[in-house]
Amino acid sequence: MSLIPPSPIFSLFLPQFFISNIRIPKNKGKKKKVSVMSMQKLLDIDPQQVAFRLEVGRQVSCRIKISNNSQGHVAFKVMTTNVHKYFSRPNAGVLSPGECLEITATMQALTEIPSNMECNDEFLIRRVVATPLHTAETAHELFSDGTRAFEDCRLEVVYDSLDVLALQLVRIGLGLLMNIVLLYLIFLLLGIKTAKHMEFEILDDSVDI
Repeated sequence: MSLIPPSPIFSLFLPQFFISNIRIPKNKGKKKKVSVMSMQKLLDIDPQQVAFRLEVGRQVSCRIKISNNSQGHVAFKVMTTNVHKYFSRPNAGVLSPGECLEITATMQALTEIPSNMECNDEFLIRRVVATPLHTAETAHELFSDGTRAFEDCRLEVVYDSLDVLALQLVRIGLGLLMNIVLLYLIFLLLGIKTAKHMEFEILDDSVDI
């Protein structure tokens, strides 16, 4: 049975034979070995947001670069909180050490620009340690294994503020232009009616003379 080692102060007052019979755990003071793969990020991801430039009636895409700076193979899987609105290509794969890859995230065509410009959607890139035998086709098996430790990175979806501001300014400009044209047509009609009325008055005066 292992006993707790006494402190140096109490050891001064204990007989020597008691001290000699105290056992110290074998693993005491030894550092636990940690693999290099667990001490660093499996993949570097850039950028940390998924930004879309909004266009009505067209699909819009952006690119996400992932890099494997580790010393082993890494499998990845791309997921999203709104599968009906977004998709990505490729959505899974395996990167060898030092390999880089660009993922294309695509948003379905919009029928109109959101009024509040807020978005609560997210993408999630899940990573896990793989082997050289794993391929893009077999990478899905790694993520169905509940015993493996996954590394997740959440990327929030944002809209390009500059393009949105430009679209809003175009909308405002078109609205003002339509109002100006409408006012011009109203004044033009009023002016024609006024001119005809004055013409009738002149004709009436000429008849009286």
